[in-house]
Amino acid sequence: MDDMLGDALKTIFGPLKNLMEQLQGNKRELWLQVLQQLSRMKPETVLLKLSRPLSPPLWIKIEVGGLKLKPLQIIEKFTAAGVGPNHKFPLMFSLIEYQRGINAETKDVEFVKGNLYELFGITKEKISVDYFLNNEFLAQYGLELCEPADAISIRLAWKDQRKGERAFVGTKPYYYTRKEQPDGYLYPTVPSLMGAAGKVWFGEDWATADMGPCSYTRNVWIFRRKCIQS
Repeated sequence: MDDMLGDALKTIFGPLKNLMEQLQGNKRELWLQVLQQLSRMKPETVLLKLSRPLSPPLWIKIEVGGLKLKPLQIIEKFTAAGVGPNHKFPLMFSLIEYQRGINAETKDVEFVKGNLYELFGITKEKISVDYFLNNEFLAQYGLELCEPADAISIRLAWKDQRKGERAFVGTKPYYYTRKEQPDGYLYPTVPSLMGAAGKVWFGEDWATADMGPCSYTRNVWIFRRKCIQS
């Protein structure tokens, strides 16, 4: 009996030691979430999930880049497509972050869409976007950050967004000085897509994405599916 107990302890000692190291590392919160989920699951369910690729399903596949348009031409394109007006369009589309994607070569990109629980199993009512708006975190799910200009192509292709739905495009936050802020104050932002008043809209936001109540189910996010190099 003692020999059997000793063998069992030897078998689990290595994994437990590795787990304790992970819990003391910089991804402690993520590992705690994993353990909380595992503790509610049956062993056979855990093994089944581990055998499958951990990647959210495809939402939409569209062409991005290749617009090669000036900001005012993009606004005209939005107007023709019924996208709600935004007085910040000229400034937004003049940013280098947008211009880089607008002038890039055309390519097909796959996107996923969902709230933080659907995409990553996150169940925190308040969570900083710094937690998941980085490629190191997203790579675990076969995803990567979008380019800001992806939001233009998504908006033009996605015309049936539900009324009241807000979708944030998961980009590296970009910065510009807003007139309503003190001179020199930089405000981080990400693209925001909405359906309201019988139209679809294109804007940008930060505070709602970062601090909204029940953000793990209320806010919808869009990310690129990571391109697998052959």
